[in-house]
Formats: sequence, structure tokens, C-alpha cells
Amino acid sequence: MGIKEKYEAPQKRYELPSYDALNQFFDLDTIEHDQYPLREVRRKITEKLQDIAKLLEDTLHPESTLTGIHEARAFTDHEKEAIYTVYGRVMVLERKGWQPYLDSTDESEALFITEVMKEWDELRPQLLNILKKLSASWNDDQEFKEDLRYLG
Repeated sequence: MGIKEKYEAPQKRYELPSYDALNQFFDLDTIEHDQYPLREVRRKITEKLQDIAKLLEDTLHPESTLTGIHEARAFTDHEKEAIYTVYGRVMVLERKGWQPYLDSTDESEALFITEVMKEWDELRPQLLNILKKLSASWNDDQEFKEDLRYLG
């Protein structure tokens, strides 16, 4: 029996989102250890949240890498404020993922999973818009190239 089958019983018990809905965004199919299905689902969710938080953090406060500097310039101060709001929401969720980590009860794991999926529906479109702008920034980089020539 795999993770999907082991998730079904707690899903029904705690009225959790479907496995397929979670798997679509959080890659549950890659879970190898499925003895504690809710714990493993929470871990996959927090991994994704950590990755997203890192991307947003690099956009808001770039390190001195070409990627960070270039992409940070793509956003206005107003847009960065909006990104910071999204970043804060992601961080709240990521930090809440530590509570079931320490509590280790199915109830706390289920509560976290439910809360993330409710927030995810609102966060996802905002994150997609940020990612589109990051990608598009590489299509119009003439000003950045001129700055590089000045530095070189």
C-alpha cells in the first residue's frame, strides 16, 4: 500500500483535501516513507513553502549575484511591498508547519494541511504573477547590460 492509499483513512477522518489536489502542487508521489502519511504530507508542503520563501526573499533582498540583482530590479517599490505581503503569508504557513513537527499528532498535521490548502488557493495566482515577471525580466535586460559594462 502506497502513500495515496494510506492517506485515504485520515483524509476521511479529518475531512482533508483530496490526495490528488495536494499531489498536484506538493509532489506527494515522491514520498518514500509512508508509515505516517500526514507527517510526510506536511513535510512535502513545508519543503515547497521553504523553496517559495527563498525565491521571494531573494527577490526582495538579493544577494550580490547577477541573478538576484537583475531580478530585483524588475519590480517597483510598490510591487515589492506586495511581494513582501505574499512572503509574509508564506512565512506564516511555513512556521506553522513547525507546530505539528513538534506536536506529532494527526490532529495537528491535519489542521496544518487544511489551513495551507485554504491559503494556497489565494497565494498561488499571486505567486504565478511574480514568477511571470521574474521570467519576463530576462527578456528586457538592456539597462542591466549597460550597468555591467560600466562595472567591467
